[in-house]
Amino acid sequence: MDWCLQSAVPGVFGAVQMSNAASRTGARVSLGLLLALNLFNFIDRYVLAAVEPSIRATFFAPNDPNAMWWSGTLGTAFVVSYMLSAR
Repeated sequence: MDWCLQSAVPGVFGAVQMSNAASRTGARVSLGLLLALNLFNFIDRYVLAAVEPSIRATFFAPNDPNAMWWSGTLGTAFVVSYMLSAR
């Protein structure tokens, strides 16, 4: 049916179609945006690991034998809350 419309009104449907170069450019931009979003998705999961030594130094005594255990429970609480909020 498309060929009937195209032959009946030449030039109208040709303007709607994108060129291959524009299509490739749009695909590359979309791919770049998806890659950037995926990068930010992984970065927010590793924020706690980056700041954990600073948290431990601020809230626990330097010779506290349970500091690592409490830091681990903080990590577990973060992962559980992240899973629940990502739902």
